[in-house]
Amino acid sequence: MVKIIALTGLARSGKDSVAKIISKKFNFEHFDFSHEILLPELKKRNLEENKMNFSEVANELRKKNGKEFLAKHMFDLIKKSDSENFVLSGLRSPEDVNFLKSKVKDFILIEVRASKHVRFHRRSNMDPVRYHDFFKRDEQDLKEKGLAYVLQMTDAVIHNNTLNLKDLEKETVQVIKLLVNQ
Repeated sequence: MVKIIALTGLARSGKDSVAKIISKKFNFEHFDFSHEILLPELKKRNLEENKMNFSEVANELRKKNGKEFLAKHMFDLIKKSDSENFVLSGLRSPEDVNFLKSKVKDFILIEVRASKHVRFHRRSNMDPVRYHDFFKRDEQDLKEKGLAYVLQMTDAVIHNNTLNLKDLEKETVQVIKLLVNQ
């Protein structure tokens, strides 16, 4: 039976870091919406690899193919895998969540949360440099993609305001053990 732990949260909250911990500690296969679905599309279009292009391509794909398109594509990847346990990072829309919930009985949705200050300092070369530009994506994700609704749908929150990966690992393991053993 397939089990999915899906991670959501604002940009640079640490979703991929949490996914790597879950993958390593609990033997879950990690799929990331950006890298598995959107990155190949960016490359096909010869677009620069940055967060705004990821966001715009995702919006375009959803508009053209339906709001749950990314989740459908992700579920196709899951079906091709030999694994039964998956951690997915980067869910942004309620339609993605609802589609996956309709396909998998054992589905857990977790928000990874970090303060604005911490998230801004974690930015990479793919992120906007200016403070206002960096947080403009939050507004787009929350309002246009429906991330505000997704955050209300979560089963738990992992707080990630630390720079110490051991602290993050400890909290992640505690939350996962609690949720998986219910």
